[in-house]
Amino acid sequence: MSLSFLIAAAVASDDAFTENDDMLLWDPVALGMKLENGVMPPDPHYDKEKKAFEGITVRDSILKDNEIMKAILNNPEKLTTPEGLVSLCYEDLWQVTKDDGSEVFKAAVGEAPATYPVGTYFLCYSAPLSNPLELMRGKKGLNQKLFDGSFVYRNGYGVLTDPCYSTPGSQPHFYGKGNSWIDGGFTKSNGHGNVKTSAYITVPNLSTDEFRNIGRIPGVPTEFNDIWMGVAGFINNPYNIRFLAFPLRDVCKVDEESDTSPSLRGAITE
Repeated sequence: MSLSFLIAAAVASDDAFTENDDMLLWDPVALGMKLENGVMPPDPHYDKEKKAFEGITVRDSILKDNEIMKAILNNPEKLTTPEGLVSLCYEDLWQVTKDDGSEVFKAAVGEAPATYPVGTYFLCYSAPLSNPLELMRGKKGLNQKLFDGSFVYRNGYGVLTDPCYSTPGSQPHFYGKGNSWIDGGFTKSNGHGNVKTSAYITVPNLSTDEFRNIGRIPGVPTEFNDIWMGVAGFINNPYNIRFLAFPLRDVCKVDEESDTSPSLRGAITE
């Protein structure tokens, strides 16, 4: 299997990119990490990053004080065009912190039916992999995820600042939904135990992603209910990366000749 959402846009390069190939654009060997009998050694930053994540408290004022939520809720028009998504990701969101992402992720557990991604999503890499637009323009890497609605997905590779076009990887991978393991499993609400449900991708012995629909945050308007906030990293530190995934339904124009579109997103599926 390939890496999941954690593929680093910040370090993807033209030389590392090959179309239609699920190559690892960011892997432990390329980063100089020596494997021990094929297993990644302990990450020296794990304890610090886990402690930082667990220490985040969701504020009542998250919708107006969290930098991620402010950028998304205050710029709804940017969610409707490729240029808008690029601006949102690489101009409005590139300086957000891991704490911003952790708060959004933790907040997205409101009572609602469990959901999972369906269709094509644009990947917006957040801390610590984000970069401003002038540094990312023209860079290539993993820029889409294509979820078919039956727990199979493919990575899409293309120019990171072009949300609508990429080459799907040849290898199908798998995702699912279930109880959150990264954020404590169960929580109490109104006297009843409610599962903190997440969608997740686990690449054995390599990486882990867990991501949640921000529409589960109380007070978020329904038009924002298919944007996903994720926490990801190598298997030896799943707290390392934050990412956002934006749906491309009605964003990318249909190819009139083939009557096909890179945007395949359907409705949220319960």
